[in-house]
Amino acid sequence: MTTLTQEAQILNILLEKGEIDNFFCLDKRISIRLGAYIYNLRNKGYVIETHHNKKTRNTTYILKEKPKTLKKAV
Repeated sequence: MTTLTQEAQILNILLEKGEIDNFFCLDKRISIRLGAYIYNLRNKGYVIETHHNKKTRNTTYILKEKPKTLKKAV
């Protein structure tokens, strides 16, 4: 059995729920580097909006648009 990469897990959550946040990733032990994976997904053509909550110091990423054509991984 193979497991999904952290980036693939994050992308699946974004595609299913439309958003993901730092606290969720920490709680589910997906990644502590969510921002880095969001950066990679943006470079692949995904349009992702960032919302900072200054009170809780949590960051939420919202998927706004999928890429028109997917770039192949190198």
